Amino acid sequence: MTAKSFLSPEDPFPADVQALPDARLHVLNSLVHRQIEREYVGASGPNPETEFRLEELRIELDRRESLAKPAMDLPAPPPCGAPLPA
Repeated sequence: MTAKSFLSPEDPFPADVQALPDARLHVLNSLVHRQIEREYVGASGPNPETEFRLEELRIELDRRESLAKPAMDLPAPPPCGAPLPA
């Protein structure tokens, strides 16, 4: 693997995460999560910049999720004790 799997607080971060395509937003979210995991393992704890970035990404992901339509309608589960379909 040649690329880092985390985004340190010193690495560049987009000024406007709303402008990012979905795939890039998800990759960035993964990189920041990996970074905060590294910081929690370290003795100093999470960096405020990493926490800020993670919160910004969470807000944008939540916004997009609230605007998304359901991918498909799933049937309601059978009542408890009902036999499962064959």
